[in-house]
Amino acid sequence: MSDCCAKTCATNILRALADETPATARKALPSEPGTGTPDCEWREDDDGVWFTGCDHAFWFDVDGPVENLQKFCGYCGGNLVALAYETPDSGQED
Repeated sequence: MSDCCAKTCATNILRALADETPATARKALPSEPGTGTPDCEWREDDDGVWFTGCDHAFWFDVDGPVENLQKFCGYCGGNLVALAYETPDSGQED
């Protein structure tokens, strides 16, 4: 099977899945070819839990998504944008 035929088949399968998938679950499908993948912002809280832009939470045993080489959200497939927790400044200087 040529690359062109394989890409066409994959695109047709994704479109068929999108037609059969409820609207609430469609964000879990990859974007249409050529349109780019949306970003999914992951924010770390002060306990080390990462909350995703697609309404999930994830815990890493060690480090965070960048250190664990995650580039895409495992829930929605978007480009993972990691925002690590920063300790609030108490306003006092040393």
